[in-house]
Amino acid sequence: MPTVDAVAMLAAAGVPMAPVVLARDEDAAVTAWRGFGGPVALKIESPDLTHKTDVGGVALGIDGESAVRGAYRALVRGVGQAAPAARIAGVIVQPMACGAVELVVGARRDPAFGADVLVGLGGVLVEALRDVAFGHAPF
Repeated sequence: MPTVDAVAMLAAAGVPMAPVVLARDEDAAVTAWRGFGGPVALKIESPDLTHKTDVGGVALGIDGESAVRGAYRALVRGVGQAAPAARIAGVIVQPMACGAVELVVGARRDPAFGADVLVGLGGVLVEALRDVAFGHAPF
C-alpha cells in the first residue's frame, strides 16, 4: 500500500501520524517543504523497496530550497543506481518530528490462521536491534 494511503487510513482510525506528501518532482518537494515550514525527511516511494535505508533512500533534517532539491535528486539518482529494477513513484516529504517514538507496525491475514501483527521500534532501529514482537490477533 502506498505510504500516503497508509497514513490516511491510520489517521482516519485515530492513530497520530505525521503528515506526508508524495512529491513526483523537485518542485512538488519544495512546495511540500514550504508547507511544513521547517526541516523535513525525504524518503523514496517504491512498492519494490522494503528497506529504504539499505539503498540510500532516506534523507533526514533537510531544510532550505536548494537542500530539498539536492536531496530529491540524490535520492532518485542513488536509488536508481542501487536498485535499478525498482519502480520509483516519487519521494515522500514529511516534517521532522522529535520527542516521539517511531514504531513499525505490520499486519497480514493468513488464510488458515487469521490476522498476525508485528510491532517494534521503527526507523533504522527495526533493523539494528531486531527487537519486534509478533502476535496472533485478537490479543
